[in-house]
Amino acid sequence: MHSKIGSRGSIRSNSPLGSLSAFQSFGPAAFAGALLAGGIAGVCDAAELNVPSKQYPTIQSAINAAVDGDVVVIAPGEFTESCVVQGKSIAIRGAGMDATIWNAPKGEKCLRIPNDQVVPIQLSDVRFQGATLFIEGSAVDLEGTGMKMVERCHFQGNAGKGALEVFGSESVVRNCVFEGNATALGFAFGDQMQVVDCVFSDNTQTSTSSGGAPWIPSDIDFYECTFIVEGCRFVSGFSIGGAPVRVVASGRFDNCRFERGTGGTANAVQSYYGTSSARFQNTVFCGSAQPLFGGSGQFIDEGGNETLALCTPPCPADFIADGTVNAADLGVMLNFWGTDGSGYPGVDLDNDGIVGAADLSALLSAWGPCPE
Repeated sequence: MHSKIGSRGSIRSNSPLGSLSAFQSFGPAAFAGALLAGGIAGVCDAAELNVPSKQYPTIQSAINAAVDGDVVVIAPGEFTESCVVQGKSIAIRGAGMDATIWNAPKGEKCLRIPNDQVVPIQLSDVRFQGATLFIEGSAVDLEGTGMKMVERCHFQGNAGKGALEVFGSESVVRNCVFEGNATALGFAFGDQMQVVDCVFSDNTQTSTSSGGAPWIPSDIDFYECTFIVEGCRFVSGFSIGGAPVRVVASGRFDNCRFERGTGGTANAVQSYYGTSSARFQNTVFCGSAQPLFGGSGQFIDEGGNETLALCTPPCPADFIADGTVNAADLGVMLNFWGTDGSGYPGVDLDNDGIVGAADLSALLSAWGPCPE
C-alpha cells in the first residue's frame, strides 16, 4: 500500500539534483583521470607498497613513501595506527572488509586528511573500529576539497563523533557497512556526493556521545552539500534528539529502505533548515512510528514510495532493495562470503551462521524481479 510523503513545495527546476544522470559512478579510471586532470605525474608508474614488509613495517611508513598514484596494500590481520595523508593522491587498499582490521589507538583517529588538502584519495577493503573521539573528528576523517572514494569498508563500534567523515565534491561511498557506531557517516562541503549500496545498522547517537549536541543523527549527517543516496538500507538507527538521517543540504534518496528507526525529532529523516530539502523515490519506510520526517525543510515525494507498518521483505535475497535479485545482490553476498553475515543483516539467508553455498543457491533460485 503506497502512502504519499507530505510535500511542502518543490525544489527549483535549476537544482543540481534535477536528474539522477548528474551523478555518475566514480571508478578507478575516473580516479586516475582526476589525478591527471590535476596535473599530477606518475599515475602510469604507480607502485604497490606492501604493509607489513621489511621496507614498510607500518601503514604510515608506506603512506610517507608513496607518491601520487601509488597504492598502499595492507595485508590481512590487525593494525593499530593513527595515520595522516599529506598532500598526495594515493589509494589505500586492504585485503577485505573483515580481513584487514584497522584499530584506532586510544583517543586518536585511524586515518585523516587535513582540511587544507586538495587531493583525491581511494580507500577500500578495510574494517575500521574502536575510535572513541568526541567533538574532534571521526575514526576516518577525510577532509579537504579533493574527491574521495571509499568502497567495501566496514565501520564498526566507533563511538563519540562517529565513523567516517567525507568532504569534497563528487566523493563516493559505496558498498560499505556501518554497524554499531555513533554517527556513522558525515558528508559536508561538496556537490554531487554519493552514497551507494551501503548498509547502516544499529548506529546509536546520544547527547553525551556527541559532546552535548542532541540533534546529531545516528546514520548520516549531510551538511552544506548536494547529494544522492541510492540503494541503501537504514536499520534500527537511534538518535536521542535528532533522527537517523539529518539533512542540512539538498539531495535525494532513491531505492532506499528505512527500517525501525527512532529519533527524538523524527524516526527517519530530519530536514534541519528551511532551505534544506530531501526528495524520495522508490523508497520504503517500515516498522517506524510517526513522525517519519521532521524539521523546517522540505520533503518531496517523487513517486514509488511506501510506508509499511511491518518490515517483512517480500524478497529476502534483494539485499539492496531495488526490486530485483541480480548481480548487485550477488556482489553483496560475495563480499561477505565465509563470514557469519553479521556485517550485512539478512545476507545469511538460511540463518545457519555462515554465508556459503546454501545462501548462494537460495539467491540464484530467487534471481530476477521480486514478486509483487
